[in-house]
Formats: sequence, C-alpha cells, structure tokens
Amino acid sequence: MKCASGPPDAFQPGTDIHATRVAAAAAGEGDLASGPGAAPGSSLISVVSNTSSDSSLVSDRRIIQALRCAADARADVINMSLSQNFPNDKTAKSLIAMTDFLADEFNILVTVSVGNRRIDVGGNNQCADDDFMTPSPAAAWNILSVGGMNAGSGAGAVPQRWTDDRLWRLNDDDNVNNQPAYCWGDPPGPKGWGGKDRVKPEVLAPAVDIDGPNGTSDSGTSFAAPMVAGIGALVMQADPALRRSRIGTLPGRVAAARSVILASTKAHGPLPGKRTRREDYEGLGTVNAYWAVRIAEQEDGGWESLRVVSQCNNPSTLTVSLPRGRRVRVVATWNAHPQGPNDVDRPIRSNVNLEVFKVSTGDLVGGSYRIASNVEWVDFKTPAGSGTLQYRISTYLHNHCAGEDVGVAWVAVP
Repeated sequence: MKCASGPPDAFQPGTDIHATRVAAAAAGEGDLASGPGAAPGSSLISVVSNTSSDSSLVSDRRIIQALRCAADARADVINMSLSQNFPNDKTAKSLIAMTDFLADEFNILVTVSVGNRRIDVGGNNQCADDDFMTPSPAAAWNILSVGGMNAGSGAGAVPQRWTDDRLWRLNDDDNVNNQPAYCWGDPPGPKGWGGKDRVKPEVLAPAVDIDGPNGTSDSGTSFAAPMVAGIGALVMQADPALRRSRIGTLPGRVAAARSVILASTKAHGPLPGKRTRREDYEGLGTVNAYWAVRIAEQEDGGWESLRVVSQCNNPSTLTVSLPRGRRVRVVATWNAHPQGPNDVDRPIRSNVNLEVFKVSTGDLVGGSYRIASNVEWVDFKTPAGSGTLQYRISTYLHNHCAGEDVGVAWVAVP
C-alpha cells in the first residue's frame, strides 16, 4: 500500500535513496552486495511524507498525516527516520502528542531515529539545541528512540563481534573524550514533576557504514531505527499476542513490546571522558534480536502486561522462576495517554516504580524509581549453583490511583 502526504508532484516513488535504504534496513531481502534487513519478508506499507522544502509547521502536519495513514493501514510497527524541532513550540508538541496518541490508541510499536550531529562539509546538526537535545518526534513517550553505535569499522574490527562495539562518535579515532555523533540529550519531563531522568535515546543500533541496496552504504541513526523496527516485527512473529492486529489485544501490548526489546539490550562502552551515567548516552544499551525473540518466546525470559490500579501500599506483582547463575534484567514501561494532537500539556500521567524481591527471604534485590521517565529497569545476578529461584516483580503507582497498564519483560542470560 502507498499513500502520500505531500503535494502530488512532490515525490516520485522509487527515486528516494534514503527511503530505500531505510526500508532495506528494516525488511530488505538482501542482494549480492548487502545482507538482509532485520526482518526480511515483512510486509511494508510505503507512506510518503515530503517535507524537504516546507516550513516546520507544514512538515509537522504532513508527518501527522503520514502517521494516520500508516495507522489506518493497520501497521503493527511504524518507523520514522526523520527529525524535526525541539518540543518547545506548540507545533512540535502537537507532533509528539499525535505520535503518542496513535501508538497508544492503536497499539502500534513506533521507532524513531534521534538525529545526527553532522560535522561533514555542508552538514547540519539535527539535534534540538546546543545541549544536543533529542528533537521531535523522537522526544515522544510511547516510542523507542534509537541512537547509533559502531558495530566495528576500521583495522581489526569485526562487525559480528560484540567486544569491539562502541558508541558512534563524532570522531571514531578518539574513543575516550569525543561526544556521540547522535542526539543524546534528554528532553524535559512533565511540567511540575521535577527530576531530569528521562531516558533518550532508549536504545542503540548499528549506524556506521550500513550496507544498502545495489552496493550503496551510508551512516546515520536513520538506518539504526528501522533495524529496531524490524526486531519489533520479529518479536511479534514470535508471539502473536504482541501484535496490534490480534483480536482481543491485551491492554498495554505496545508497552510490553517495547519492554521486550529493552530487556534484550546490552550496554557497551567506553563512555565519553570519565562519565559514569551510561543511560545518558546509550539508554539501556544496544538491541539484540536473538534475545528479544527468546524473551517473546518465553525462553530464558518472558513478558506480561500488568494492570496497576492502586498506589504504593498495594502493588501489582508477578512471580517468576529464574535459573541460578544468570545475569537478569527486568524492564517496565507504560504509555502516555494524550487525546489527540492538541493535548500537548499532559504528556504522561503516571509515575510507576519497579522493585524486585527474592521470594524465599523477602529481601529487596533492586529497585528503579525514576521521576520523569516512563521506563524503569533493574539489573541483578542470581546466585551461583543449580536449580531455580523465585523472584517477585512488583510495580506500583507513586502519584495517583487512576490505574495504568504496565508492560513488563525480563531476561536471564547465562
């Protein structure tokens, strides 16, 4: 299916190499010059939003029209390899609100590139301001914003080997002091909530020297985001309960799909300079398609959608059995619930906390208590030995009793 949100003569399908490379990264079948995309064989919906010569206002409106087109076409996953403005003005906030509304209303997994800090001749900085803030629509809540990592380029690098992966930097020869080459600054949280602990980007994917069709290649988060979209398609194939199109789709399905992908991630380094807050630069880490599918298949992990209906004194809990001697990550995410593109002043209503307890002793293993974020995660190791141990995953609302659907996923890696 194809639909366009620009003027009739604004775009000629098949001539835009950027769009073709993005599609190939998500679902390309591969050719003699390049391998397949993340989810070869997926069905694609071609939605064109020509914005190259428009004002910001017109561009945002066209992107909103394109989003609606994809939603009406019953897309399970939407990828946006584009960046607009920092969400200060009402127009940019409308784009964020509409992105969040469609993801929430139609249970769509949305991935968005965070933009690139270009320094090449004639290039432009796509970040929102001098603090390298994540721009719209990547600043939305109900999405996975995707930064870039270098899977291995240069002498001795092996793209298939994880040990030499690193953040994508402005100058990859300087692996210590240089800043990331993508937009990594956290946008503000809900007004009046306090806290500066939003997580943007949430994940990283390969962004350097990405092979495209017909022997072409390019670098940018535009090609990292569709890889995550493709992994989302694989996750939904592994467990159809995560798909939008399934009859009787569970509330919180899209949050659960995000949690599955986030639980699969692995952090890499080193960080710029002597910084230690890893989530400031790479979110939860680099995506891993293998472990995301394992989680969706309830192998070495699992997922659940929990209805949290009360405050801290009565949490919603889930008990899981985990093998000994494993590295465990538990992730919880939930949605903002805007009523449409004009609902710009109510980005998110719930502050959910996450705690993990050892059932046999009641001891707290770890907790996550971010204020201005809709993702919480806990990392821990189970004791060595044989057999399994039971752990209680607990989520509770910190600020109100209206109720929230929380997607929880966990993984236990040898």
